Amino acid sequence: MRIDEISREQQAFAFEGAGAACAVLDLITATRGRRLRELLTGPGTRHQFAVHLGAGRGYAMLRLRPIRPPRRAHPLLRWLALDGFGFGWSMARADRMVGERAMPDLLTRSHCALFDQGLGRLLWYHDCASPDDVAARIAAYPVSRRAALWSGVGFAAAYTGGAEADELWWLTEHAGADGFRAHLAQGCAFAVAARTQAGPLPDHVAQAVPILAGDTPAQAAGWADSALVMLGHDPRGHEDFQSWQAHTRRLWARRHQNA
Repeated sequence: MRIDEISREQQAFAFEGAGAACAVLDLITATRGRRLRELLTGPGTRHQFAVHLGAGRGYAMLRLRPIRPPRRAHPLLRWLALDGFGFGWSMARADRMVGERAMPDLLTRSHCALFDQGLGRLLWYHDCASPDDVAARIAAYPVSRRAALWSGVGFAAAYTGGAEADELWWLTEHAGADGFRAHLAQGCAFAVAARTQAGPLPDHVAQAVPILAGDTPAQAAGWADSALVMLGHDPRGHEDFQSWQAHTRRLWARRHQNA
């Protein structure tokens, strides 16, 4: 089956798989990212987030750490490969990454935070989209890791769905009680930005965003877009990626302080 034969709502997940496959093939054939680049500039143009997340999962399949993200990828979104790596690496080693709360050897604290975003996304699946269980799981991690975990949960809850409206309200309550409400909203904003880029929003995204981000999907996506502009010309480092997230959180906070 071709990706364009899959329902539009599910195509993002297919492109994530395609990103993983291209990354694996590029790595084992030493083609310097050619296939991944062709996917990003061709059929995957509207699914940039998904392809870059998938590339990180490809690294995890080969047990390689994407300390230097894929060549020829988007200069800023390429850091999503560390998020994808965190998801894939943790999924294959859930006993250690989730049960024992381990962390693989990575270069910097910023790399670890991006890894934890992917782990946060995995927790949404691992604990079956249960707000109480997800919150309890995050509470077992050190406080220093929880911000990125809540960001990942916010992304997954909006991007993938799996919870009813009342459960999403409970999720926001848990994040707020833990002190990371803005991180949950920022993850949601990135998810709706990714989904908006790909086309019309699926129903579950349109339902989740007003709860998790406290605003319309257009407004939430706008925070991510405006925060990207704030970075100035040619952002490309992992510090820039984290600044993008921080600016998005500030825009969310400013909106809600004035509400």
